[in-house]
Amino acid sequence: VSIRGQLKSQRLGLSVAEDVLSALPENSLIGAWNAGVFGYFSGRRVVNLDGLINAEIVTAYQKHELNWPYFRKRGLTHLVDQESWFTALPQCYEGTCLKLLKKQSSPGSREAIVLYAIVPITR
Repeated sequence: VSIRGQLKSQRLGLSVAEDVLSALPENSLIGAWNAGVFGYFSGRRVVNLDGLINAEIVTAYQKHELNWPYFRKRGLTHLVDQESWFTALPQCYEGTCLKLLKKQSSPGSREAIVLYAIVPITR
């Protein structure tokens, strides 16, 4: 079974995984709420952030810690997902910020997928 040609959001995720994420360094550790397509098709390590396959996340959600402290604890270098997942996330936290690397959408898609690098603030 192939996801090619299925839902528009899946096609966009596939495109981002194959074209964008696969170009990241091999040692990248990427966090994503919709991790399946990104991890499978990018060839990069992806940490699931929605709790469906990562029980550790459930505890972080319960403690309201699924944000910057968790990202640091796991050593994430990038975050990727639909743009709406990032609206409540502060852009910076204790000397670290999100740097937008890519925003990609497709015709007819309601939402873009964004890729951020997690970078230290330089002074």
